[in-house]
Amino acid sequence: MLLLNSCAEDETSSSVNNSIQIEYATNFRLDSIQEGTLLTIGDKKGRTRRFLLSKDKPSNLPLGAQWIQIPVKRILTLAGTDIGMIDRIGASDLICGVADRSTVHSPEVRRRIQQGK
Repeated sequence: MLLLNSCAEDETSSSVNNSIQIEYATNFRLDSIQEGTLLTIGDKKGRTRRFLLSKDKPSNLPLGAQWIQIPVKRILTLAGTDIGMIDRIGASDLICGVADRSTVHSPEVRRRIQQGK
């Protein structure tokens, strides 16, 4: 995943249209805003990271947000568990790199590695 930093403007410029209700997961929030979907991820130490998910890069990003173009076209996995989850949703063809080939148990991803993909 490629994460980009850029100049940002104050978050008050991006009005929240509505918050997407999450039923079971914790430590993150999704908000629909004019520019796309704002993903805010928190950790146990109180730090947050913000990502704007949108098709086109907006001219002004909400404060502190990094842009991720959607739909995602390529995925780099850093853990074996990532591969299993990505494979489960049928997106293993998007994996373009793995951190450690020895953690790959998916037949489809192994085949793609052997093919140099």
